[in-house]
Amino acid sequence: MRRVFPAAIVGCVLAACGPGPGAAEPVPTGAGTTAADAAPGDPPAGPDVDPAGEGDAGDTGPEASAAAAPAPIPPGFEELAVPEGATCARIAWRVEGARTAEAMEEALTGALPDVAACLGAGAPGEILPLHFIVGPEGRVQEIGGPFAETARGADVTCAQTALRPMRFPAADGDATVRLFFGW
Repeated sequence: MRRVFPAAIVGCVLAACGPGPGAAEPVPTGAGTTAADAAPGDPPAGPDVDPAGEGDAGDTGPEASAAAAPAPIPPGFEELAVPEGATCARIAWRVEGARTAEAMEEALTGALPDVAACLGAGAPGEILPLHFIVGPEGRVQEIGGPFAETARGADVTCAQTALRPMRFPAADGDATVRLFFGW
C-alpha cells in the first residue's frame, strides 16, 4: 500500500535532511552551470566552464588545466575511490547520525559502480549531490537527489534504484549519508 503525506510533512522531513551545524552542503550544478552562477554564500561548485566551447584549443597554461580540473570536494566530505569505468572524476561522502563511515563503507562501495553508471557523463565542473537515510534496522528508508524535473531526472532515478537495496549494520538510530559526484 502506498501512503500519501501532506506537503507540509514532506517539507519538514526534507528540511531535517539538511546539512549538520557548520557543514556546507554541495550545490548541484547542471551541464554548463558554473561556480559564478551559484548564489552568494553557496559553496564552490567547481571551475568555470565555457558552455559555448569557445576557449582557445591551443591553451596549455594554468587556465587550461583549471578548466579541466574536477569539482572540488566540499568541506566535511571524504573522498571515495571512483569505480573503474565511471565517468565522474571524484566521489565524496559524509555520514551523519547513528553510524560511522567505517560501518557503512563496504555496502556503499559495493553499490557505487551501479550508481556511477546511472549518472553517466557530466560537464567539467558539474556536481550532483545525493543523500539517503538509513533506519535503525539498516535499511535505506529515503533517497533524495536534485534534478527530478530536468534532463538529469532519469539519471537520478536510476541512481536511487541502485542505492535502495543496500543493507547496513543495525544501530540505535537513523543515519544520513550524503554523496557528492563531481566531473
